[in-house]
Amino acid sequence: MRSFAALAPLALMASASLVDALPSPVRIEGVVPSVTNADGSVNDELLKANMEATFAKYEDLAERSSPLKVKKRGAGKCKRASSSVPLTLVEDGNARTLYTANVKIGTPAQTLPVLIDTGSSDLFVQTNGKTGTANFNSAASSTFTNEGRNVTLYFVSDAVTGKVVTDTVSLGGVSVPNQSFLVVEDANAAGTSGNLGLSLAAQANKQIGTSFLENVRASGQLGELNKFALYVPRDGNRAELTFGGISSASNGRLISKIQVMYPAQLGRWAIPLSIIFDNNGNAVWDATGTNQIAAAFVDSGSSVSYIPRAAAKAAHKAIPGAFKSNTTRVALNGGVYDVDQYLVPCDTTASFGLGFDGVRRRNFRLDPRDTRFPYNENGMCQSSWLGVDIAYNGIPASIIGVPFLRSWYGVFNAGSSNNMGAYIMFSPAPQ
Repeated sequence: MRSFAALAPLALMASASLVDALPSPVRIEGVVPSVTNADGSVNDELLKANMEATFAKYEDLAERSSPLKVKKRGAGKCKRASSSVPLTLVEDGNARTLYTANVKIGTPAQTLPVLIDTGSSDLFVQTNGKTGTANFNSAASSTFTNEGRNVTLYFVSDAVTGKVVTDTVSLGGVSVPNQSFLVVEDANAAGTSGNLGLSLAAQANKQIGTSFLENVRASGQLGELNKFALYVPRDGNRAELTFGGISSASNGRLISKIQVMYPAQLGRWAIPLSIIFDNNGNAVWDATGTNQIAAAFVDSGSSVSYIPRAAAKAAHKAIPGAFKSNTTRVALNGGVYDVDQYLVPCDTTASFGLGFDGVRRRNFRLDPRDTRFPYNENGMCQSSWLGVDIAYNGIPASIIGVPFLRSWYGVFNAGSSNNMGAYIMFSPAPQ
C-alpha cells in the first residue's frame, strides 16, 4: 500500500512564517495505511509506512497555512437540529481501526465511502479505484465543474496528478454547493473511495480551496452549538459523526473544555499534552510548566498514537509486564527518527491516562483495550502507543489517534472566523 511522503523534515524546522505561500507542486494527505498483517499481527514495514503517512500530514504546516478565503453560503449561525451520519469500521484483515462515512457528491447524488479524518482538512475522491469501492463519475453530475487546474501529489515511491473540481457535497444533514475538492485516479486504500478532512481551515490546501468543514461552519450548518461530534467504538456498532450538536453517545457527561493551540496558524485540532498518569492516577511524566508540553494532534485518521519517548516510557512502565520490544529507525525526508515499540500483556487490566495543560490535571484514562492491538502472541500484544521525539517549529509534537478516541467521545467546536476560540470537549465513550 502506498504511503505519502514528506516534503521537509519535521524536527527542529526553522521558524518560517505561518502564512508563507504554498509551494508547488504539493502532495495530498490522508488515507493512512494499516499497521497490521491480515492475521492482526503488527508488521514493522507497515508501521513505518503508517508513520510516514501520518506525520506527512503535519510537517509542512508553515508553508501551507494561508489567510482564509471563505465561500459564504449563508448569513450567520442558524437554528437547526443536529444530524448524525453512521460510520463504517473499515475491514482490512484484522486491522479494524479506521472509519468511513458515505458522502454524497453531485446531481443526482453519487454515494462514496470516504475516510473521516480529523488530522487533515481536504476532500479528495477517486475516479478509477482498483480496490472495489465506488468511483466518482463527473460526467453523470449536472452540477460538476472542472476548475481547470491540476495538482501533483507526491508519494513515497511515485507521484500522481489530480484535478481540482467543484460540485455539491453532502454528508448527513449538511450540504455545500460548489465545494472544491480533488479527484484522483485511485485512493489506494481498501474500503475507501477517498478522504474527508475535518481539521481546521488554515491547513486546507490553498490550491484546492476552502475546506468542507469551513464552508459548513461559515454557512451556519454547525448550528448554535457550532460543533461536530465523533463516536468511534471498537466494534463499529453505533459509530457516528454528528453535525450541529451532541449525540446520545456522550451520555450527557461532557467534561473538560480544552482550547485548541494556535488554531489560525496550525490549522489542527492540537491540544497541549502535558501529563501521563499511571494506573492509580499518579503523574509519572509531567511536562507542566516546561517547554516539553507536546502539541497533540487529535487524529481520527491515525490507527496508532505517537507520543514523546519519555512519555511513552512512563506510560508503559505503569502497566505491569509491559516492556520496550524494539526501537525502529524511521527515515522521513531529511531526518531519521527512533520510534520505540512496546509489548503489553494481552490480559492486563492496568492502563494509563493522559493529561492536558490547563484542565486541572484531569486524568483522561484509557480503557486497557485501547492500549494494544488484539493480536496475541504468547500472551503479549503490540502496544498501539509508540514513542517518538518529533517537533514542529521547536514545539514537541504528538498524535493521539483512534486508540484515544475509542476511550473518549470527542466534541469539536470550530470557533469563529479563522477558527479563533476553537476547542474540544471529551466525555467517557460508552463501552
